[in-house]
Amino acid sequence: MSTVYRDGEAVHLFAKGALEALLPRCTSYCAVDASRKTMCDEVKRQVSERAAVFEDQAYRVLAMVQGEGDGEESLTFLGLMMITGDNPRTAAAIAAKIGLVFDRVLTGLDLERMSDEELAKVLEDQDVLFARMASSQKLKVATALQNNGEVVAMTGDGVNDVPALKKADIGIAMGLSGTEVAKEAADMVLLDDNFSSIVTAIEEGRTVYFNTKKFVTYFLASNIPEIVPCVLQFFFKDSTAADRDSDPVY
Repeated sequence: MSTVYRDGEAVHLFAKGALEALLPRCTSYCAVDASRKTMCDEVKRQVSERAAVFEDQAYRVLAMVQGEGDGEESLTFLGLMMITGDNPRTAAAIAAKIGLVFDRVLTGLDLERMSDEELAKVLEDQDVLFARMASSQKLKVATALQNNGEVVAMTGDGVNDVPALKKADIGIAMGLSGTEVAKEAADMVLLDDNFSSIVTAIEEGRTVYFNTKKFVTYFLASNIPEIVPCVLQFFFKDSTAADRDSDPVY
């Protein structure tokens, strides 16, 4: 994201975004003494290594740059800013912290390079952690999993997530940050946008299901002996009554 500010006749641009997108556009960097120095491969390597350290600690790293004019070229690198997010390294670090077991990490770009057959094979053989996925790619993943016979639960909050929510066996929308369209398309709405609520909902749902199952079993077991004789009497009439009905009337 870039914003442009005008200071008299001068125009200044400030941008933030993925390091891999902005660093190649930088021709200079801001040194510790606030002086501007020419960007070189060694500095780029140091910046990338520092970003990797932060990403391994479950932070999403954004680059901060400055430019003169309203073009996003010949930029000056200012520094790094850390927030949580879906960077592949960040996703892997968070998954490790919460005990999520996975064999590999796939990004949206990796997914675009794979055919449907290749994706289905990977999902069948490995536990995959996905990061930086577009809405259309989420739909592709849901379809591949269902083709493998899996039951799919998909989360989403935007209008673009609606196809994936509808395609999934269980669509889960965000109640606080989600759009009304996503909520309408989903089977479940998280009122607090907290994924731990999904676990609670599953536990409560299972309790209701098993209680209902036990009640139906009890109801049938106790009432069938009463219902069966009432039903059978319509099919097996009393033979005496049948003979009496057949006698001629004088």
